[in-house]
Amino acid sequence: QIGVYDANNSNNAGNPNLATGEFTVTATFDDLCTLTGQFSSKKNEKDLCNHLAHAEKEQAKGKAKQAAKQIDEYVKKVEKDRKAFTAAERAVLVAFARSL
Repeated sequence: QIGVYDANNSNNAGNPNLATGEFTVTATFDDLCTLTGQFSSKKNEKDLCNHLAHAEKEQAKGKAKQAAKQIDEYVKKVEKDRKAFTAAERAVLVAFARSL
């Protein structure tokens, strides 16, 4: 995931300063599982992390379609469970899942 930030400031003489930068945040399957657990119940975490673990195994075998199916299942469950996750949490989890 790529982010952009802008910073505006001025010095004591009133001269403006502007800085812009970009950053990239990457996540592994394990990172996303950990984040999922921080946002949800243990029961939810186990089910969702199983999808991630299966996706990682399929990806390691070079089976991209099967890995994508597991990630899709993860995303569907995250998006569907509005009790376990806030809108912001769902957005973060889905964005990271789609980046794997």
